[in-house]
Amino acid sequence: MGGFMPYVWVILLPLIGAVVVAITGIFREEVTGHLAAGFGIINAGLALSMIPFMKTGATARFPWLPGISDFTVVADGLGSFIAITAAVLGSLILIYSLGYMEHEHGKTRYYALVLLFIGAMSGLVLSGSLLTLYFFWETVGICSFSLIGFHYEDPKALKGAIKAFITTRLGDVGLITGILVIYFATTPHTFEISAIMENSSTISPAALSLAAFAMLLGAMGKSAQVPLHIWLPGAMEAPTSVSALIHAATMVNAGVYLVARMYPLFQNVPGWTAAVTWVGVVTLLLAALMAVTAKDIKRMLAFSTVSQLGYMFFAVGTGGILASQFHLVSHAIFKALLFLAAGALIHEAGTRDMDVLSGVSSKMPLTSAMYLIGVMGLSGIPLFSGFFSKDMIFSSALQRGAYVPLVLAVLGAILTFTYSWRSYFKVFRGKPSEVLSHAHEVGMAMRIPMVLLGIGTVTSWLTVGIQSEALEVLGEGIHAVSPLYLLEETFSSPAFLLSITALGFGTLFVIRYDQVFGWLESRAWKALSLVQREFYFEDLYGRILSLAHAVGKGFAALIEGAIAGFSVLLGRTVAFLTRCTDAMDSRLIEGSGRKVGSTVIGSAKLVKRAQTGDLNGNLVRLLIGISVILAIVLVETGGCL
Repeated sequence: MGGFMPYVWVILLPLIGAVVVAITGIFREEVTGHLAAGFGIINAGLALSMIPFMKTGATARFPWLPGISDFTVVADGLGSFIAITAAVLGSLILIYSLGYMEHEHGKTRYYALVLLFIGAMSGLVLSGSLLTLYFFWETVGICSFSLIGFHYEDPKALKGAIKAFITTRLGDVGLITGILVIYFATTPHTFEISAIMENSSTISPAALSLAAFAMLLGAMGKSAQVPLHIWLPGAMEAPTSVSALIHAATMVNAGVYLVARMYPLFQNVPGWTAAVTWVGVVTLLLAALMAVTAKDIKRMLAFSTVSQLGYMFFAVGTGGILASQFHLVSHAIFKALLFLAAGALIHEAGTRDMDVLSGVSSKMPLTSAMYLIGVMGLSGIPLFSGFFSKDMIFSSALQRGAYVPLVLAVLGAILTFTYSWRSYFKVFRGKPSEVLSHAHEVGMAMRIPMVLLGIGTVTSWLTVGIQSEALEVLGEGIHAVSPLYLLEETFSSPAFLLSITALGFGTLFVIRYDQVFGWLESRAWKALSLVQREFYFEDLYGRILSLAHAVGKGFAALIEGAIAGFSVLLGRTVAFLTRCTDAMDSRLIEGSGRKVGSTVIGSAKLVKRAQTGDLNGNLVRLLIGISVILAIVLVETGGCL
């Protein structure tokens, strides 16, 4: 455990930074942004220095809860690449925020929460214990709630934060249930992931099944899979830099990580891999349809994130762990780029409505170029990272023979091409709209992160060798893949034909968008309305909440009535007992007085008679009198002398 351990410091440094920023902000809030960016940059360097440790799966262990669990940090390929992604993208988002948040209030709170978010996400994916994983899992949930509701004075932001908190809590119930089931079902009881894997044979099939599906529910909540996806579009009321952080670097990746991490334990549970596959496929398709009809550019990107996360679940379900993690990293880069470019646009235009935006490229050429690169990555243009990772997912499904889900995934790719390119042509091309009359290119602090992410969108597929070598030690059919081998394999595989087919149909739909949309409005308006209303998920949950509220009010009224009735009954009982007590006290006291008086008089006569010589009779009467007095005293004292 000695020596330099960057995999430990990549968790600790952001947490320390959050505390330092919070304290500094009390005295000088204006320096908190640069201070946070400094911590972010150093943390990114530490994260990159983890790469040599990934092949060995270096572990550090610290005492935490004696007899229950240690604080274990494991730097293997699965968690390390996500931690690197969170740290590097987090640092770029912190730099971007120097410009984006320049005129915002509450910067201390913002920067402290962002650093805490980055540190908690690294802690989550590097945890070697399910207990510490859950601790960080809830921490990222609290950070997301606080940042989504950053503008808490805005009712929409507050509503979005509450929706995110409640929806993800539903999934968290599943996660903690699964963790506890595994803990008590494993012999010996343990939260250590490696020990659980080694002793998996001691877990009963019933307990394993319950844990598998319960933890899948937890992953669905965090990664916004249908039907627990509704919180992510609502999270768009957060600052756009926060949207990039949530969608690319941190929270939503947690669910994908969880199913990939637990895949060796759950892969043989009947129906589990099929459930993961279909959750992913249904999500990627429905979310892509909702993205096509979205008018808010951030909401469109949010549905796009939900859809791409669905592809990652689909990949895990078909056994493509490398494909899933490869797509996670490539998606994180191009989605962060798209959000930051959209944020720059919104920063200048003051609106997110794509119906009133056009011609942005003439006013903001660099931002336009960066958004275009992001679109190329998202839509899967050949030689961009998104193309290689999505093609690898298709190839994994082909190898597993998952043909029906694969067809739906290809349809999702066609829709992805359609909505992404449609947003570019609609917003960035054409004549500048009136809302852009005062727009100009953003400052250097916002430009530099976008340019770096643009480069990453083109080149990040070259890291496949490092990533696959780090994941190879996990087994599960993962083999090291060099960039050259990836090129050869991609362009010679049957999956490439599917990718080209998706690009072809997507191009046709973009060119004929108005005709296709017009046909749908005239011939399939009910189906189109269903998509435009986002499949009525919001309405359904609204009715469930209304019903729950009504039931709650009825139950509360019932309880209130019962309490009121009991209070009346209790009051009447007390009044009755009071009257009885008063009567008893009156009779007892008066009677006792009379008896004591008569006894005293009798005793006097007894003495008198004793003096006259009638001793035997008088002694009997004396004993009777004493007995009466004792009886009276016992009654009055409750039997205690």
